[in-house]
Amino acid sequence: MHECSDAIVDICFVHGLTGNRDSTWTARGQSTPWPKALLPAELSRARILTYGYDAYIVRKPVAGSNRLTDHATNLLHDLTGKRRNAPSRALIFVAHSLGGLVCKKAILFSRNNPEAHLRGIFDCTKGIVFMGTPHKGSWIADWSKIPAGALGLLKSSNKSLLKVLETDNQLLEAIQVDFWSMIRELREGGRCLEVTCFFEELPLPGVGKVVSKESATLEGYISISIHANHSDMVKFNSANDTGFVRLCGELIRWASDISSPYAMNEKDRQCLKDLWATDLNDDKTRIQQSKGGLLKDSYIWILKNPDFQQWRDNQESQLLWIKGDPGKGHRLTYQQRHSYSSWPYLPGCHAAAIAHSARAEGV
Repeated sequence: MHECSDAIVDICFVHGLTGNRDSTWTARGQSTPWPKALLPAELSRARILTYGYDAYIVRKPVAGSNRLTDHATNLLHDLTGKRRNAPSRALIFVAHSLGGLVCKKAILFSRNNPEAHLRGIFDCTKGIVFMGTPHKGSWIADWSKIPAGALGLLKSSNKSLLKVLETDNQLLEAIQVDFWSMIRELREGGRCLEVTCFFEELPLPGVGKVVSKESATLEGYISISIHANHSDMVKFNSANDTGFVRLCGELIRWASDISSPYAMNEKDRQCLKDLWATDLNDDKTRIQQSKGGLLKDSYIWILKNPDFQQWRDNQESQLLWIKGDPGKGHRLTYQQRHSYSSWPYLPGCHAAAIAHSARAEGV
């Protein structure tokens, strides 16, 4: 849609049900999609991309038979190819309806992909704007109840895409579980994935609200309403449209973080991840629950150790170095020091402990 020679971010738009790469984002009476007509003036250093796929639930001639996972795979490969000249550039998705599920699955495919070049989408994604995405399903899956005049039932349908939108569909649930697992992994690694969810306020004529607020929002993330129906919530006439202002505000905020001199790069994130440590009390509880009485035996030996006793009895000794093979419980031995009646306590003195995990869990 829009190229930028000094871009710091790619913004990829992914349409939803019954949409395509142009009409989904084009308001009535306009000839140009608003991401091309309006967005460059607000985000001067963004390259704007669109991705299209056959997501028509009813269509003539016969609709494509690709499943959601196929669309996600295609998105991953096509977008990776499009970014071949700037594979490390920051990436933001703006996804409408079913497009949000396609985006989530594509990022998940990228996350643990055996091909290094395909992992770039996961590594570079900074944020996702979900617009009317049915995270918890959508009643439009029961398409037979929708009046024929509303969607044109003379056309055939891609029923595999419809089934994904059923509230209890296993694939939808699996995507959601894997997505939250990915979010937790990113947080533990010191990386923040920005997420904002927009939901529709008005019903679609003859159909009703396609995606409820409950389904369109994610707990713990910003949720914003747009005074429009499911189709029109992604169509803006001007830069003064309230929906555009709200959406653009999120994109500008994220882009500002990307361009900030204090933005964390991959090397910094890895360093922070290496410094992350498990909680020793949690470790102790986990071992007690899984190993029972073995915990006490794993650290009581130190009280009988001659080197420990010599260090304990010599008031001039300041440093105690506990070393051994990986997995022998060095940290837990130190953590249990308050349980030892013979562990020295010197009023007015402070102790510092330095530990390193051989399993790369932290220090």
